[in-house]
Amino acid sequence: MLKNLKIISFLLILGFVFSCSSRGDEAGDFVPPVSGQFHEISPVNGRARVDFIDGNKVVLYPKSSGFGTQFVFQINSNTNTIILDDDLSIPNKHFEYYFKIINSNKFEMTNFINQEEAIMTFEK
Repeated sequence: MLKNLKIISFLLILGFVFSCSSRGDEAGDFVPPVSGQFHEISPVNGRARVDFIDGNKVVLYPKSSGFGTQFVFQINSNTNTIILDDDLSIPNKHFEYYFKIINSNKFEMTNFINQEEAIMTFEK
């Protein structure tokens, strides 16, 4: 009887250890939600705006044109990239940029206006 209790206890502890390690892997894939309107603060304050809308849509507004371009987006936290699709009916027509969420009010991404300046920082 005691031997069976030890085996059951061992199996429970082993199951607990494996369940904790798999949750840690999933936590690395977690991307905090990004929503709302963000304005460029660096390298040129106020030059561009990014609006995250409807959960998976984003609109990029370069201040020079005043017109925004809407994309469907997907964030990959493992590679720090954001994939923007401008036409879902055409396979493999997308743009991929560096994208890193600093916190819920701030992120960095590859400059989509001026290729000479590598990184833009946005804040709510």
